[in-house]
Amino acid sequence: MTGKLSKIIFLILFVVVLAALVFYVLPLVSDTGLSGFLPNSSQNQSDASKPPSGNLSGKVSENDINDPERVNYFNNQVNEPGYYTRTYTWKYDNQSWSYTISVPIEMYNDFRNKSHTRGDYSQYAVSPDDRAVLEQMVNSFKQQGALYNYTDDQVVENMIAFIQAMPYSSDSVTTGFDEYPRYPIETLVDGGGDCEDSSILAAALLNEMGYDAALLGFDNHMALGVAGIDNATGTYFERNGQYYYVETTSNDYEIGQVPASIDKSTIHIYKMNITAALEVSVSRKLVAKGETEAIHEITVVMRNRGPNTAENVTVEMNGIFSKSSSMNDTQKIGSVGVDQVKTVTSTFTFPRGQFAEFRGTVYGSNFETVDIILSPFDQE
Repeated sequence: MTGKLSKIIFLILFVVVLAALVFYVLPLVSDTGLSGFLPNSSQNQSDASKPPSGNLSGKVSENDINDPERVNYFNNQVNEPGYYTRTYTWKYDNQSWSYTISVPIEMYNDFRNKSHTRGDYSQYAVSPDDRAVLEQMVNSFKQQGALYNYTDDQVVENMIAFIQAMPYSSDSVTTGFDEYPRYPIETLVDGGGDCEDSSILAAALLNEMGYDAALLGFDNHMALGVAGIDNATGTYFERNGQYYYVETTSNDYEIGQVPASIDKSTIHIYKMNITAALEVSVSRKLVAKGETEAIHEITVVMRNRGPNTAENVTVEMNGIFSKSSSMNDTQKIGSVGVDQVKTVTSTFTFPRGQFAEFRGTVYGSNFETVDIILSPFDQE
């Protein structure tokens, strides 16, 4: 009898413990977020065949939207191999909204490896490599807007509210660089950025939607400029159009409202001006080799795929043969017409007995900068 009673008591205790795990512990685990998580290349990249995806919803739990720990960025983990998944929440038109996006890790890493030292910030917003993602986002906003009978301008306002709700973070904290302009994909995956990052993302989305967007640069600040908004009022800047000021780092400002701290006299307008596309190939040839030095010839071939002439084309090449030593060559090409091919050749002399590599860029005024990279090679 005592043995049976012991078994019954044991079973009762087991059921109680199991129930506690199900009803108390598991919900705590599933609700845990990883605020401030920055992705890295160590994640699984094996499945990059599936395209990026996104889903916009106008129905979000009020608990999520009102909880300051979960607003903007409450799900920032990789939930399937090879992808970063992010969920943002915000409010617009007295409605709670949510957008979830999945981006292949390989795509994100490709953007991280691009040049981030370009002077024309608009080039970050018009990269052809993220068009599919931006088009998908724009379509999601349009489709949800149609359910609420929104005008195109209201869809734009919802996009701006989405971006304004993103967390602000400085480049030095999140990347280790004083200045690190992000491509739109980076901003979406990193969970926000600084003023230039949110403005670049906003300009890219509005440009994809068909609006005339620009980046408004000031001393120590950047904002969005947008033309074609019906009934817009407030401050605008003119450059072949009236670009109304849009603050992208705070939802305290409406279209046309400029923070008092902005010195409007320092304005520089970056228009979305990609009108040509250069295909670039690079090759290396060993010309001569002596006892202490080797001479290499680097050839860069550029073909303009159009639709317009590439202007102010410049080729920069850097030959690096130690941590502190390099050789540089810059050649100004001028214009490259549609379907035209131009070739540039440079000669570099390196000391033997060391590894060397070539890096450089091809840039201009109306096409995306192209990075030149040749794998390191042994001088022997």
